[in-house]
Amino acid sequence: MHGVLNFLKPPGMTSHDAVQMARRATGIKRIGHSGTLDPAAAGVLPLCVGSATRLCEYMLQHGKEYIAESTFGYETDTLDAVGQTIQTQPKFAPSKEDIQNALQHFIGNQHQIPPHFSALKKDGKKLYDLARAGEMPELQPRLVQIHKLELLHYFPAENTLPARAMLRVKCGSGTYIRSLVRDIAYHLGGCATMTFLVRTQSGACSIADAHTAEEIQADPAACLLPLPKVLSWCFDEVVCDDEKVLRLSQGQWVEANWKNHHVAVTSQDGNLAVIARRLADQPTKYKPEKVMKIGF
Repeated sequence: MHGVLNFLKPPGMTSHDAVQMARRATGIKRIGHSGTLDPAAAGVLPLCVGSATRLCEYMLQHGKEYIAESTFGYETDTLDAVGQTIQTQPKFAPSKEDIQNALQHFIGNQHQIPPHFSALKKDGKKLYDLARAGEMPELQPRLVQIHKLELLHYFPAENTLPARAMLRVKCGSGTYIRSLVRDIAYHLGGCATMTFLVRTQSGACSIADAHTAEEIQADPAACLLPLPKVLSWCFDEVVCDDEKVLRLSQGQWVEANWKNHHVAVTSQDGNLAVIARRLADQPTKYKPEKVMKIGF
């Protein structure tokens, strides 16, 4: 089996747990995910099976879409609802218009400080391990891309209920929605916590086509998206050429007038695929970057 399982991860399951589930269901150890999804979050988690694990880095380059709830007036150490409250502002209740205006400041390239409770590493150690040990090292901002940011619903403060906003976010890889919720609230002069998150899209994987754990466990082969389709998602150019794919698989460069910097080259029988990269100083020459014997 070589391909991608478009998994509908439920809340409470870690990305590692999802991989273990898929390994048990398929009997295949070579499985990885293309980008973690927080345990408390739900939604699309693409699981790469077999040779498709070599495509994870290319899948990560594609955008993602989320729906998130921002609850105003308090902030936790994890920036989501499972953490410990570290500050409160019970009277902080921005208006719908204030929120809509603030969102415009976060569209485009942004420098974002990631959460301390995350799987990123600092000096070889995962940040969440450091945070659980009481260490909160200074983190450098990272460049992220917010392609689209809109307010879906606004819930004004009522009685003891705080103001809330439901947001849709389309963003590039590496964006932390928890941090985005925090930063929007800071821009408005207060604090907030992300209290709900579902990933609705990851690259070409949509929540409408995602499979539950029960469906994958019942028939993993029926849920598997074949590798040729995954290649067409990852690369704008997929070329079938027996001679060139053979030479590339042997470590040789080839000459071709292909349009893109990265090209997927496959054999006619589908048993061999190579990701080829254009040489920087020779635009008609390509060298192999990854070789996959896949048998799709």
